[in-house]
Amino acid sequence: MMKINVVLLPLALLYDLATRIRNYLYLHNVLKVFHPPVKTIAIGNLSMGGSGKTPVAEYLIRLLSEEFGNIAYLSRGYKRKSKGFVIAGDEINYRNIGDEAFQVYRKFPNVTIMVSNNRKEAIEYFSEKTENQGLIILDDALQHRQVRCGLNILLTSYHRPYFQDFIFPAGSLRESKKYASLPDIILITKCPPSLSQKQQDDFLSKIRPLPHQSVFFTFLRYLPLYPAFSHENIDLQSLRNFHIITFTGIADTRPLEEYLNSVCKKVIPVKFQDHKEFCKKNIQRVAETFEHCQAEKKIIVTTEKDFSRIKGLETEKYLENLPLFILPVETAFYGNTGNLFKQKILDYVGKN
Repeated sequence: MMKINVVLLPLALLYDLATRIRNYLYLHNVLKVFHPPVKTIAIGNLSMGGSGKTPVAEYLIRLLSEEFGNIAYLSRGYKRKSKGFVIAGDEINYRNIGDEAFQVYRKFPNVTIMVSNNRKEAIEYFSEKTENQGLIILDDALQHRQVRCGLNILLTSYHRPYFQDFIFPAGSLRESKKYASLPDIILITKCPPSLSQKQQDDFLSKIRPLPHQSVFFTFLRYLPLYPAFSHENIDLQSLRNFHIITFTGIADTRPLEEYLNSVCKKVIPVKFQDHKEFCKKNIQRVAETFEHCQAEKKIIVTTEKDFSRIKGLETEKYLENLPLFILPVETAFYGNTGNLFKQKILDYVGKN
């Protein structure tokens, strides 16, 4: 069970009541619900951050790019500096669209990247542009009840499952765990790579999915390191004698640090808050940690999301002379379950 702040329980109960009333009004069409004219897949979680939504969104984009010529990614653009409806294009950076959307934009330039707090407005724009023939992946959209998406995917972290959490602010749940019964698919993310069938069965017994729900267990597969600037590529197999300084501002660093500890001699973490906008002082802290490390073989490693908050900004120049490497990651499934998940997605996409 995760730690619950009992002092804040009264506020949590009020917050829970407010969200239940709001959801009831949308579910019973007292408040107007928008039904998109295009295919829509919503991914999200019940907790606040750290469930691995971006790798899942990228997985879906790769899968559906072969089926759909017109794909869009829609996010609210968390912590962006811009206002209103923004479409990614030239001269864009994370300040305009948020770090997650900017990461997706850099990796998938042929996908329409949209950010807006008004999801309906963005969906209507894309629907008109594609003559209702496109598909939209909505990131962090399960609590956006104004839009009723065609397929809903709930993510929950294996190490921080929603059923062990409590309503904000006593815990980190955005709404009651009872709403885990609504999505079509539940993805258990960030599982140990060697998760046994018994462990999966034990976890399933706690979720107790309904007949309409499919549950899949996933883990993070780390890909080869690549240089942020002009340094040579490094094979992960050759890191055994390296000290690695990790440079991160993400909600959950556990999987990253566990993985790197398994392939290198020592990990020295430099952590910042989630979605942190890095300043010169932050970069200097990373550089000083690197300089103070006495190891002969040493590098700095960051995530794609963290580098998205550096790329194209003034802080980038302070890192150019350091051996900074980026560690990409992707969502992976156990055994044949990945094919079953793909079929679920393609079945929905193929519906008339």
